[in-house]
Amino acid sequence: MHKPLSCRLFELGRAKSLTIVILLLSLLPQSALSKSTPHEAKPIWEEISQTDGITVWKQEIPGTSLVGFRGKGIIDADLHAVFSVLYESEHKKELLYRCTEYRILEVQSKINFVIYNRIASPFILISDRDAVVRTDMVFDPANKTIIAKFKDAVHKDQPPVDGAVRMVHLEGMWILKAQKNGKTLVTYEVQADPGGLLPKWVVNIANRSLPTKTIQSMRREVKRLKVYGPSRQLTVRFFDLEPFLGADHPAIANRPKEPLTEAQTQALIDAVRQGLPLPIPQTQVSSPLEIETGETKN
Repeated sequence: MHKPLSCRLFELGRAKSLTIVILLLSLLPQSALSKSTPHEAKPIWEEISQTDGITVWKQEIPGTSLVGFRGKGIIDADLHAVFSVLYESEHKKELLYRCTEYRILEVQSKINFVIYNRIASPFILISDRDAVVRTDMVFDPANKTIIAKFKDAVHKDQPPVDGAVRMVHLEGMWILKAQKNGKTLVTYEVQADPGGLLPKWVVNIANRSLPTKTIQSMRREVKRLKVYGPSRQLTVRFFDLEPFLGADHPAIANRPKEPLTEAQTQALIDAVRQGLPLPIPQTQVSSPLEIETGETKN
């Protein structure tokens, strides 16, 4: 039995349309097709170095020629001491590699800040870089972990300045995880595009050392017990660190029972914002290292 002519014409037209669609799809770049895949594989982290007990990985950043870097190493100090160095703003230039200026632009809460950071150029005749960055902290008592994420932002009080190129992209995080032996596992992760005319391969070479240098700086700074003493007193008053440290930790056992007043809290926030010495109510909060060695040197 023959089909009517109209049916055969319809089927022929549908077959031709399908052929055209297939041909068009075959002309699309493979990347365009892969983006529509709901289960697209994420770029993997590839180990690239081990230096001074610090392991560094790299990860391709999709859509760019830039590379993200992650470093991980043990700090010979407890979570309270390490977090207090990270939380303190007065000495950030000594913690952050090549940092020449660090200012808090806005304190949105105890765990949310907007900061300005200027970084000296490692290259002759190349301008400094700067960035406005928002930092958000997450506390995970179940895993004894504190995470501080940072990402480039815009703030009305910090327009571009002469002599520095505003970074196109800056993003990363600190992860501090308490260890059973009283030490802290620190992870530092960063993606940075400094902008300007620097070739991307030069940027990648410069950025790959950031995790190692940053974790090494943390190891150095955490030993400055006297310098960061006020910050240790501040963090133990601002945050409930008992789930991270245990009730027997000296900072927890010796902390004042009475909470900070509203006026004391505001004075502390103002000092943090301005990078001034912290007006901590007088208390005796020592770290295990101070008790063991009696060391309070800078």
